[in-house]
Formats: sequence, structure tokens, C-alpha cells
Amino acid sequence: GPETRIIGGEEIYRECWQWETVSECESGGSVNYCEPLENNASCQQTETNCLASSKPGVCEVRENAYSCEMPLEEVPEGVNELPIKTEVTDRFETDKYCEAATNAACSQTQMICTAPDETRVVDGVEVTLPCWEREFNFSCVIRPENPSCSYLQEAGCKPSTDNKKAETLSYDCREEVAFKPHEDIQFVEKLNILDGVTITSNTCSDSCEEKESACEVTHPIFTEVCLKENKVQLCE
Repeated sequence: GPETRIIGGEEIYRECWQWETVSECESGGSVNYCEPLENNASCQQTETNCLASSKPGVCEVRENAYSCEMPLEEVPEGVNELPIKTEVTDRFETDKYCEAATNAACSQTQMICTAPDETRVVDGVEVTLPCWEREFNFSCVIRPENPSCSYLQEAGCKPSTDNKKAETLSYDCREEVAFKPHEDIQFVEKLNILDGVTITSNTCSDSCEEKESACEVTHPIFTEVCLKENKVQLCE
């Protein structure tokens, strides 16, 4: 313990002059009876409890509980088999038997239980459910097939940019286009559309700098198009 000693003529004080180290070692003789359950893919650990502890943080004997989907063919040594528990879950496979349930255009309007509360034996287990069978009614939006638009598309007509209503679609077609008549296809109006402008004759040089230009003859309908243009160029 603490004291003052004379060493080399000097007084030396220390709290402790002699130490003794005591080590605790764990033996390698431990046994894991749960190993067969740990290696079984159908078993999952559900609970663990320490049955014997020499000091805080150290467990010498531990008990683990496992739940297995299927009963074990042979119960391993050191494992206590508990009574079998049967869990019953029920669900209605609406999507499997009701095609309308998977249709985005359909909505459920009514549900009727056609096989009410009763007890049935399923795989040797008595099961009681408030309803065993249900009948569903759906309301679906049906869009009648109309080939009129496809006639115009196949003829090369393009959808008009002014299609604000879903019930009526407008298409732009060339005058010479031919398509199968249909009662839903109605002629609206005929418009002169400028498809493009092509230079048919050019007597000016492409290597000279253009100084000025003037249109001598314009298109009778599309006035922004010049049919004859006179240019003044500066050439070296």
C-alpha cells in the first residue's frame, strides 16, 4: 500500500509499491446446442435469454428460441421442442380472379360477401373467418373503337396543333391525299399552305459581296415570297 521509503538517501512516496495481476480465462469447452438450428434455412431466432452470468457483461449459459417453418424430422440433442403453433393469414386474390381490378379505367362500386362467417378445416386446422368469398362489382370506362383517325394517319395526314378537345381531333392533309370515307371524317376548310421555296434560276455569283437587293415580282398569294429578285453585287 502507500508508504514512504528511503532509496539512495532520498525519501520516495508511492501509492502502491507492489502489484499482483489476476487474469480470468475462458475455457474452450463451451457447447452450442443451437448450431443445427442456426444452419437450418427454415429456422429464425426469435428470442435469447441469459440463464447464468458470473459478472456483468459476461453470460456463461444462454438460451435461444427459434421458430421454424417446418417441424424438424429429428430434434437435436440439447434442443427442447415446443408445441407447434399454427398461424393463419387470409387474403382475397382480387387481381387473380377479377380482371377489372387491374384495369386503371375501372373502379370498384360494390362488394358483397357471398360466403359469410363459418369455420372450415384447412390442412387439418380449424379456421374461422368472417367472410370466405366476396363478389366485387366494377364500373369501367369503355372507349369505343373508331377507325376514322387511323384512316387519316395511314393516308399521311398529320395531327393538327389545335387539338384541344379529346372528343374531336383535327388533321392536316394534302389536297391530293386519298383515304377511306367515314361518317366521322368531316371536311372543315381548305387552306393554301406554302410548303417551301426553291430557287429555279440564279444569275448572280456566290463569291461576290451583296450590296443591295430588291424584289421585282412577288407571289400573288404568299406575298412574303419573291418570284423575281434583283441584286447588286461588288466583285473583285
